Amino acid sequence: MNYKGIQLDLDWTPDKDIPIDQLPSCAGIYAEIHWESKGVRIGHAKNIRARHRESSNWSRAMHQGTASPSQLKRNNVFCQAAKRDGRFAHCVVSIDPSLNDKTLRLEVEAFLFDWVAKHPVFQDFNFQRGWKNTLPYTTLDEAIQRAALCQVADFQ
Repeated sequence: MNYKGIQLDLDWTPDKDIPIDQLPSCAGIYAEIHWESKGVRIGHAKNIRARHRESSNWSRAMHQGTASPSQLKRNNVFCQAAKRDGRFAHCVVSIDPSLNDKTLRLEVEAFLFDWVAKHPVFQDFNFQRGWKNTLPYTTLDEAIQRAALCQVADFQ
């Protein structure tokens, strides 16, 4: 897919998970994918590797129950997935040099929020404040049940 001349890699499969130490340390757009529920969280970062290192530490702490009480109280489906197993695949969507511009990164991120929300298989795990959220499920179990109705091969 292409957005304003920026190539976006949205061909995600479970075997394309990139180890954190191999992620680029530059600005870009990324996706965190919880394959059991087919939940996708899109994000942007000035340094993708550093951002994923933080996210991985957060997921591990949520899963182990060692996160701060305020974090452990959070109960959206993304947080439920982190608490349940803490396993998210890390995918790079784009590291186009133009994404050094934070305004453009936010614009691409918003475009992808809409894309994920309308996707027939992937489920929207984006919970940023200021973005309207109308998710069709409220628990991770509901998300997993919905995901079981779809096969990853349905969109490959």
